[in-house]
Amino acid sequence: MKIRGMETRDYAAYCALMDELHGLHRAARPDIYAPAPALPDEAAFAERLKDEIGLVCEDAGGVIGLAVMRVRTYAAPAVKTHAVGWIEDICVKREARGRGAGRLLYEALMREAKRAGLERVELNVWAFNEEARAFYEHMGMSERSRVMEARVK
Repeated sequence: MKIRGMETRDYAAYCALMDELHGLHRAARPDIYAPAPALPDEAAFAERLKDEIGLVCEDAGGVIGLAVMRVRTYAAPAVKTHAVGWIEDICVKREARGRGAGRLLYEALMREAKRAGLERVELNVWAFNEEARAFYEHMGMSERSRVMEARVK
């Protein structure tokens, strides 16, 4: 397996992986997720690559995973202004999981964050996604806050 920067030629693989991830989210939370993912067209995808850190993991069969991170700046009266790496997505094809692709992608993102001078990396993971939560905890991440909800009846 090898990690490389995401390129415009990865558009179809990106869409397939995002569709798989969306299906997981849609199945667990149909009250929130639309029936189909909102994917950028090829031109918008190419533009996004300029503003994000996008990586893919390939094996002999092609792209099996991806990771996307952007720099997010926090600025509020009660908070020190600071930038963090915000992981938008790490996704590995279901049939390729357990072989280390996720770990390689995560470690590559952490190197990119260090290179950018960021102090930390953050992400959001749904409570229902126990597999992802376990992965991120295994990689050394810890819970910082919780988003609570109550359904209005």
